[in-house]
Amino acid sequence: MDHLLNMLENWWRKAMEKVKLKKGLHTAMLLSNAGNTYLQDTNFWELYKKDKPSCAVVIRTAAGLVHLLARLLEPFMPSFSREVFKQLNLPPHFSLSEEKGEVLQASSLWEILPSNHRIGTPQPLFKKMEEEEMKHYRENFAGSQADRLARDREITMARLDIRVGKIVKAEKHPKADALYVEEIDVGEDQLYTVVSGLVNYIPLEEMQNRLVFVLCNLKPAKMREIVSQGMVLAVSSSDGSKVELVEPPESAKIGERVTIPGFEGESDNVLNPKTKIWEKLVVDLHTNENLVACYKDLPFTTSAGECKVSSISNGTIR
Repeated sequence: MDHLLNMLENWWRKAMEKVKLKKGLHTAMLLSNAGNTYLQDTNFWELYKKDKPSCAVVIRTAAGLVHLLARLLEPFMPSFSREVFKQLNLPPHFSLSEEKGEVLQASSLWEILPSNHRIGTPQPLFKKMEEEEMKHYRENFAGSQADRLARDREITMARLDIRVGKIVKAEKHPKADALYVEEIDVGEDQLYTVVSGLVNYIPLEEMQNRLVFVLCNLKPAKMREIVSQGMVLAVSSSDGSKVELVEPPESAKIGERVTIPGFEGESDNVLNPKTKIWEKLVVDLHTNENLVACYKDLPFTTSAGECKVSSISNGTIR
């Protein structure tokens, strides 16, 4: 019986917390709408020309309202609230205490900011969302939560075709100073042509006749008039100043796929750019403290063992 009562109490507490959050957001929106109406009704742009002392009261009240909204909206949009305080040139202050009389400040908004206070440099708090960005969010977040979870479960490392390859020839791109063009044996009848932005990091002589990892099922893309059929995987240091190739073990077989423990299965023939599978998975690719290439905490593995880099630990794989 006590167990059931505890469960009921926990459920009730969580339900009340959700109600409070919804009421808090609703209150903040009402205040925002009221403040917008206040600014419009006072015609402050006319007051500035005819009655500057009254205009000063209006602007000071509006600034106080912004201060209050930043505090109320912090649980919902913390980055927004921090930016508002930065632009107000005030330290962040998110709590509202009845004991200190802070709740009553809503009835005297013009007193919240101190006299002669100088705000920071105003900047847009939100940017316009372009059509391509809106399309991305519709594709990834449309439908019910169950639908979204199902889509997320489908995106696994098994869908990537990462193979051991051997660079047969590498040369500088004839029309791009920062790019190499490599001809790579990935275990097929024909060599893969891959364009890589590695000129500023890896000498040309070090790109010759070496084993690498190639993401083979990217959609081919033209890079300065040369079609690249894949991507050579490399790791960069945290500050981006150093880049190294991810290296298969010396005895790894050319053309064999990298495996990730627990993510076996057929890869896609070609990754659909619209689903952004690579973009969603690459954020979890890195090297660990032992220089092993990993997806999250799971090592890149071949029949010859785990895959490493020369010296960059805790680096980002791209």
